[in-house]
Amino acid sequence: MRDFLHHLFLPRESNNHRARILHHTSLLAVIVLLFVLEFSFSFLHEKRGDILGLRTDIAVTELLSLTNKKREENGLPPVQLDPVLSEAASQKAADMFAGNYWAHNSPNGTTPWVFIKSSGYDYLYAGENLARGFSTSSDVINAWMQSPGHRENMLSPNYKDIGFAVVPGTLTGDETMLVVEMFGKRREGASDIADARGNDLTQQVPQAEQVAISKQSPLVASFQTQPLVDVKDATKGISLVLLFVFFFTLLLDIMILKNKKIVRIVAHNIDTIMFISVVITTIILIGKGVII
Repeated sequence: MRDFLHHLFLPRESNNHRARILHHTSLLAVIVLLFVLEFSFSFLHEKRGDILGLRTDIAVTELLSLTNKKREENGLPPVQLDPVLSEAASQKAADMFAGNYWAHNSPNGTTPWVFIKSSGYDYLYAGENLARGFSTSSDVINAWMQSPGHRENMLSPNYKDIGFAVVPGTLTGDETMLVVEMFGKRREGASDIADARGNDLTQQVPQAEQVAISKQSPLVASFQTQPLVDVKDATKGISLVLLFVFFFTLLLDIMILKNKKIVRIVAHNIDTIMFISVVITTIILIGKGVII
């Protein structure tokens, strides 16, 4: 066993002075194993989400509290949770899942303002933030605050009301948690409608579009799942172990060769370095939500 481990992790004559785990055949075997694990994870996640799934804890009350905390920190009055805007956010989420799109405007050109008007909110100012793939309310708010455009919505003095929809589902091929945040200020005799950044819009929402919006999507106040194993944590853990093993073995390989003054073409390490780079990229991307 000891000899096998030396052969696997240390450069020696039996492995042509290159740790066996760093050979391209070993890297290929690891890649195949990762594909098998990914398939197994997907299968188990689909069949037994209570064992292996996505750990999520997002609540409208917390989203509202965190939003108002950020506004207070910037000297702004709090926004009030409005059920009509929440209905508009819920309708927008339902439309995104039904149309399988990830954008502010639907493929047929329906804008966020259509959902707001169709829900009965006659606005002077309105705005929308979208997020998907986040696990907690604080992660969502922090991501929005780190984006200039979304931060502008969060901290706009034009808004008095806010609505949320927190909806799980499959969007563009990925199982995800979709969060829709809509801001607004009701019209008080003004003649202009403004978009998320306060720019005048010259056209009203057509009545035909208002009627076309479905009213069947339920409002969601919160969503929480607590599987035995979080699939993102499991994937990230495996990636970290692989990163440590290959990086440590590569470093040890270089040190031993230098100490023994064994000359070897450096290009042989390129495949390993590329593999390590892919693993690092995977770790960075795992668990990253997306906002627009």
